[in-house]
Amino acid sequence: MDRYAARVTKKTQKLHTLKVGAAEITYTLTRRQRKTVGLYVHPDLRIEVRAAPHVPLDFIQRFVASRADWILVKQAEMQKRVAALPPPKPERRYADGEIFQLLGREYRLEVHAVSRRESVTIQRGRLIVCVRDGNRERAGQLIARYIRKQAERIFTRRLALAWRSAAHWGKPYPPLKFRKMRARWGSCASNGTVTLNIRLIAAPLALIDYVILHELCHLREMNHSPRFYAHLASVCPDWRIKRRALREFRFLD
Repeated sequence: MDRYAARVTKKTQKLHTLKVGAAEITYTLTRRQRKTVGLYVHPDLRIEVRAAPHVPLDFIQRFVASRADWILVKQAEMQKRVAALPPPKPERRYADGEIFQLLGREYRLEVHAVSRRESVTIQRGRLIVCVRDGNRERAGQLIARYIRKQAERIFTRRLALAWRSAAHWGKPYPPLKFRKMRARWGSCASNGTVTLNIRLIAAPLALIDYVILHELCHLREMNHSPRFYAHLASVCPDWRIKRRALREFRFLD
């Protein structure tokens, strides 16, 4: 339910069905003070009409009937979008054999039960987790902590290396933060702070370096103007190739 509908009490919402030719259209009528009549097709194919209490039902029925073709087209578009979405990733169970990524390589998980010292190590293509009593939930916590530490260590070092290309700009060395983000790989705040997505640690070093250089260029241009890309090309001439590679890289998480 969207934010608007969440503010509406159930008494103001009623279900109506309208037959238009061979099609049967069922919609929710939400009564609320507003100046216009609104028609919405939601991603779950639900149809909603929003109108003020004084608008007659027969007017709304005619309005919906007049937009029947538009409604059917919109529903078809929504169905195509849903069908095109990748299947949801299975939830981690931290079972032996699950694959984890680090710096572009894949590692198969092995969980070992121990009674004392817990640890996470990488050995010959395996991510080995030693955890008390073989507790899988605890293994997930150890892996998350290990991946974060690796990200903080490697990102800090790669920023220092990338800075060699940007130091002549005369900008202060940027503070570095780490976060898990879904929508972006990095950001640069107006105060100069660079934030990198912890998930980026799964990618090869060359792509991590590209993201860092991209964010450093925002120290000079806080936009994506031609001037920004000119700066990026000066420090990363093959940025287009790396941007494409990053978009095509298959992240498991």
